[in-house]
Formats: sequence, C-alpha cells, structure tokens
Amino acid sequence: SANTLDHVLTKMDFKKNSRDTLRIAKKAQLITSAGKEGLYYFVHDRIHKGAYSLTPEGIEREMLHKKIGIIIWKQMQSKPFKQESDVFMACYQLNQGVSQIHDDDKDITKIDVAKINLQAAEVAISKSSYFPAKELLTSGVKLLPSGICWRDEYELTLKLIERLAQVECIVGDFESSRKHIENVLANAKTEDEKFPLYQTLSDCLAGMGDTKQQLEVGKRILCTKLGLKNFPKRASLAKCMFFWATKIRSKVQKMTDEDLMNLPRIKDKQKLTALSLLCALAMSAYFVNDTYLSLSLRLHSLYITVNHGISDHAGEAFAMYSTFLAEVGDIDGAYRFAVLSEKIQAKLDNPIGVARSFTIHAFAMHWRRPIHDSIEPLLKCYRIGLEVGDIEYAMHSISQYFQVYMHCGYKLGPIERDMRSYVKEMAAYKQQGPLEFCSVLLQFVLNFTVNSSNPMVLSGEATNEEEINRLAGENNKPFLIKFVLLYKIQLCVYFSDLDQAYEILLDRYKFGFIKSAFTRHTLYTMEGIIYMHKHRKTGKTKYKHKAVKIIKMMQNW
Repeated sequence: SANTLDHVLTKMDFKKNSRDTLRIAKKAQLITSAGKEGLYYFVHDRIHKGAYSLTPEGIEREMLHKKIGIIIWKQMQSKPFKQESDVFMACYQLNQGVSQIHDDDKDITKIDVAKINLQAAEVAISKSSYFPAKELLTSGVKLLPSGICWRDEYELTLKLIERLAQVECIVGDFESSRKHIENVLANAKTEDEKFPLYQTLSDCLAGMGDTKQQLEVGKRILCTKLGLKNFPKRASLAKCMFFWATKIRSKVQKMTDEDLMNLPRIKDKQKLTALSLLCALAMSAYFVNDTYLSLSLRLHSLYITVNHGISDHAGEAFAMYSTFLAEVGDIDGAYRFAVLSEKIQAKLDNPIGVARSFTIHAFAMHWRRPIHDSIEPLLKCYRIGLEVGDIEYAMHSISQYFQVYMHCGYKLGPIERDMRSYVKEMAAYKQQGPLEFCSVLLQFVLNFTVNSSNPMVLSGEATNEEEINRLAGENNKPFLIKFVLLYKIQLCVYFSDLDQAYEILLDRYKFGFIKSAFTRHTLYTMEGIIYMHKHRKTGKTKYKHKAVKIIKMMQNW
C-alpha cells in the first residue's frame, strides 16, 4: 500500500550501503530477488509506479534516469558479453534523461546514446519486435547532430537511417520510410551502401499500392545501377522465349540437381541486389497482370543464379522458374525446380527468401502432391516471413494458405476464426494487397456460415463487391477482378444459380487465367458443371462438347 511504501522510504537512508536499502524494501515485500545476485524487481507494477511517482518530476527525475543509465552503460562496457536486458535498460534510462546530457559531459555523449539506441533496435529486430525497434531508431536519429550528421557521424548516420527506413517499411509507415530512403540515396558515398535501400524502396512502393511506379523505378535501377543492360525496356512473349531458348534452357538441361545445388556462392553485391529486386518485381508484375514483364523478371532471376552462383535468394529464383515451367506445360520440370527450391533453402539454412518461395505451393506442388500437403509449408512461410521482416510475403503466404485450406474439404468454422485474426493483422501492417484478397476469401466463407440475403454477392461484413471491383479497375488490378469472379462463380454453382454462373464465367475469361494455378482445377470443375447445365437447358451440343473436352483434359492431368 502507499502507507507501507511511505513508511519504508522514511526508514531508508540512501547514504548507507544500497544493500541495506534493498534489504528494507525486500522485508516490506515491495521487491523480491530475481534469482541472480544483485538483481531485484518490484512485486507489482503499482508498487513500481508508486515508487516512481515519489521521484520529483522535471530536471531531478531526468538526472536520476541519466545517472542510472550511465551506471548500467559503464557496467556493459566492462562485460565481455552484454546481456540483452542490460542494453534495453541502459537505453530506456538514457532516453528518459537525454535532455540532461550536454556537450561538456565527460561520462557520456548524445552520440553514445544514439549508438545504444541502434544496438537495442538491432536486438529488437532480431526478435521481430519491429514497432519498439522503430521507436528506438527514431530516438537515435533525433540525437544526431542536426545539419552535419552526414559529415561528422557518417557511419552511424548511414546505419541508423537505413535501418529506420527498413523498419518503417515493415510496420507500414511507408511515407516516412520513403523519405528516409531518399535521404540515404542522396548522401551515401558508394553504390554498395545504396544497394540495400533499392530493395526497401521497391517494397515501400509496393506497400503504398503504387505498383506502376514500383515497376518503373525497379526496371530503371536494374538497368542503370545493377548492370542488367540486356534487360528489355518492353517485355514481350517473343523476347522472353528467345532469352529462355538462348540463355537458359540448354544450360539448365545439362545441369543435374547436384550441379545446381553445388553452385558457388555469389559474392558480387550488385548481382545479389539485382536478384533480390528481380524476384520482388516479378511478383508485383504478376499481380497487375503484366504477364510478359513478370516472365522476363523470373527468367533473369534464374539466369543470374545459374551463371553467377547461389545466394539466399536461390530458392526464390528456383521457385520463380518452377512457375514458368508450369505455365508452359512442363509439369515435370516445374515439380523438379519446386523441390529444388525447398532443398536449396534447407541446405542454406537461412530464412531469407523462404516466404517469397510460397509460389511453389500455388503453381507447382499440387501437380504431384496432395494439395493439403501445402498447408504446413505455407504456414511456415508466414511465420518465417514475420520473423525476418518480410511482412508482405508473409501475408501473401497466409492468403495462399486460406485458399489451399478451402480446397481441402475441411470445415469452414476454424478457418473463419483464423481469417478474422489474420485480416486484422494485415490491416495493422497496412498490407493492402493481401488484405484485399483475404477480405474476399473471408466474405466467401461468411456467405456460407452467416445468413445472407444474397449469398451469391460478395458483399457484407468483410468486403463490398462493387467497391472492390471499382478500386481494382481504377488501380489497374485485373488480377483482383479475376479473383472476385472466380469465387462468385463458385457461389453461383454452390447455390444453384447456374445461369448467372455462366454470365460470370464469360466475364472472367475476358481477363484470362493462370494455367498452372491449383485454382484452375476448381474453375474447370465449375466450368464443366455450367456447360452441362447449358446443354441440358438449350439442347445445344456445343456446350456438351466443351464439357467433354474439360473432362478429358482433367483425366490427362
């Protein structure tokens, strides 16, 4: 109680040995030992707050924070191995007392505190605590000398602002991230120092929903900064197939799996950055239906890998090539590179790129394995993506997980609960792209589990069909329109409005479809049912022929 605390404090003589002070507090059951010598903690937050409130506010309290922070910081300097808790404690105390650190201080400087903030932020990032890391890095940047930081504290300034831009992109603060990226690109002395920010810039533009600019900026960086002079200004099917036939196919055909697995490591930073950017842009081009650009980017990612060696993005490059082979009908080749993608990631034992390889579970694995076998790998992609800060692809992975789950014949109740949770997480991270797809999927499920006045319309608690189609049209997202139409067709079939399903089917084919995606099987199943209905209703044999053709094609699969 407050009375007990006051009683104990009046008995404490802070000029005596601190052990006596702690003994009195412990006897009054205000603190308890943490099990390590000299380490104590308050038995309740209210006692902690009560003790803290007795410290006078203003300069006196800030000076106390400063003194405690300096003591912990100096102890850290003398330890061969620094405890993570020490770093955070020192950082917290010094940030609270930083206004009392002046230029003539002999014990510590504001630059020292900025370095401690960076150190604490790196620990937070390693634990996937991105929001606290952002606060620490922001505090560190504010401590840099205004106007002269790039001149007087170049390395610290570079590292602080670079990491802040990356973390801001992860947590969805895209506008601020872009400003910090531009700051680094304008002041970094070498291209090597700019390379990490090119990928962050691409991710930032993607997060802002400006895919068109992302692709334009990305292509310009690839050609002018990263040495891909042979990258086409305008991609076409002819150019892509010529590049594949002359630069990739024969070389890859001659290489065994062992050859590919044992390629040397890429050491060229320029090539590493180019490979990372190629893979990121390929997915964005895919989502805006720029088929040939996406194809060109995927082929170039494999070209770099087989000619220059493997990297942490090798699994991603193999996955991209796997999707290409599936699209051209080489199912054996697609499955081979999907398996290679998994194997190379296991060999490298590095989480970078794992989430970005989720595509093998959308386009390749289902041709040779039961589709439910992809559920756990997709959840793994999601978890690892979060751990390494690859939030966009973590969310794409979980979106793909939802689709796979819904095609496995499982109950919808559990997935509905999961969807609600993940949709909130996507909104928190401002991942608009995955959020749009998952909102459609959630509404699809709700149309079965919740009473709806018209279950064949994807409008309700999770999304609004008209609004999402309008935004997709305005923002050049034909893939999203196709996605909505696919699930509307299923609703119409399940709820026995096959005439409406036929009209929607005609609309969907205006936008094309992905030949290798596992949802193709669903679409063809629905299409066969619709054509048989039209045949029975009209008696026209052309519909029967189409249905029979689909059956034979699926039998060949």
